[in-house]
Amino acid sequence: MTDLLIAVLNLTISGGAAAGIVWILRLFLRRMPGVYSYILWLLVFFRFASPFTLETALSLFPVNRESVEPDIVYEMAPAVHTGIGVVDRAANSVLQGAFAGNPQGSVNPLQVALAIGALAWAAGIAVILAVQIGKLLRLRGRLRTAVRLEGEEGAVESEWVEVPAVFGILHPVIVLPFGIPEGERRWILAHERAHIARRDHLVKAVCFVITVVHWFNPMAWIAYGKLCLDMEISCDERAVRHMGAEERKAYSMALLQFAGRRSGLWISPAFGESHTRERVRRVLASRRRTAGCTAVACACTALAGCCLLTSPEPDVSVSAVTIIGGADGPTSIFLAGKTGEGEESLSYRPALWEMDAPAESAALGWADAELPDAGAMAVICGAPGVTVFVSEDGELREVGSVNLGALDERYRELYSGGAHSELGFSVKAAGNAVVMGMTQAGEWLPGHMYLLLADSGELYRTDGGERMAEIFESLERQAGLSGDSQGESPERMVLVSETGLLQDLAIEITGRGGTVLCPLFFQ
Repeated sequence: MTDLLIAVLNLTISGGAAAGIVWILRLFLRRMPGVYSYILWLLVFFRFASPFTLETALSLFPVNRESVEPDIVYEMAPAVHTGIGVVDRAANSVLQGAFAGNPQGSVNPLQVALAIGALAWAAGIAVILAVQIGKLLRLRGRLRTAVRLEGEEGAVESEWVEVPAVFGILHPVIVLPFGIPEGERRWILAHERAHIARRDHLVKAVCFVITVVHWFNPMAWIAYGKLCLDMEISCDERAVRHMGAEERKAYSMALLQFAGRRSGLWISPAFGESHTRERVRRVLASRRRTAGCTAVACACTALAGCCLLTSPEPDVSVSAVTIIGGADGPTSIFLAGKTGEGEESLSYRPALWEMDAPAESAALGWADAELPDAGAMAVICGAPGVTVFVSEDGELREVGSVNLGALDERYRELYSGGAHSELGFSVKAAGNAVVMGMTQAGEWLPGHMYLLLADSGELYRTDGGERMAEIFESLERQAGLSGDSQGESPERMVLVSETGLLQDLAIEITGRGGTVLCPLFFQ
């Protein structure tokens, strides 16, 4: 159920964005025939209903097709990626503040929230459909007493309706209230038959069901209301296209007679229940358009349709931190990298450290605040490359290394002995994953970020390094990965060597009531 809700959330974000676009475009098309706006609203409901769109780098649609990824429920720092920066920053601030993952818990808080949300969503659908189906069945029972309209096939009169409407899906019938004068009846029948000829009763029923699926999204209801209005306007225009001025006035008077009345059903096209004032204005102002105006309207509609039917290509560089365990601490966190255009798998040589080299040739790139506890990690970097250590019985043993200088010219430049005040090297780690890369003036350098999976030895050049570093930092801040169980963190961690040589290198940890040495053992 949660997976289904996430799929619906992606659709509702895309559909809501499409509805906003068409709402604005409708202002520019208000002097054009209503059929063009009606077509655009149909495309909006396609976005609300279909997970399949054409993905292209040329798309002008502002929202990604998959704004909420299915594995968001496992992320330590949950985030959405709509493609709209302002929306992402606001939403992610709330998500990461209220639903940050907790590695000490058995479930992610967002899992619980989505599970409750899925139940509420399903309950809302059930209630709305139950109400409408109840009304439909009640009206169907009452229409058994309807009287067939003489000389008019497919039309009946009933005392149980207040407004002319099309009733039925597969076999639609026009239902009129008793007492409509014959002069007005012809206009009403022309309008409702235009609905049936265009299968508007089917369209309205399908779009209503789609709206109910997205009942929690106000834009879905706004889109449905505008769809119904433009459906009625375009049907009015079709019904009066061969009428003269006097006949249009008579048609408008028939509309006014039923202004404000409701059919009681949200799925049936009805003659007078939708924005009667605007419809009357459009009927009286309706005139035959020139070929040029029609061509412009068709071109605008086609361009807007291309925008609504495409999506920007997804950002494959984003990776997710997932929880694969519960109470076993940081080792229960795994970074699931997504290989693709944003991540390039690399072959590499290990870093070769000379054990008789000066200890100063190595620098502490990153150290887990949980040191010297078992499973805690530390990363050493220097000219030979980057080496990852894991704590075992108070000792740090090498689990992987990369000769990064052979892969990255900026890394070589940093450790070449020259002055590079703006260049730096940054490392973050969590679980089995290490993200590292070059920085300049404190900013990550695109194309110089790397992801190392320490347990498998896989190395990737990634465009998502900055995002992953942010996730790892949030793990330290929000998930309790820094400090011991009493909340006490080490005061200082530095590299030391009694002999001044690399072979005697250790991490000196000050805090927790004393000083501890964790020797480093290179392979």
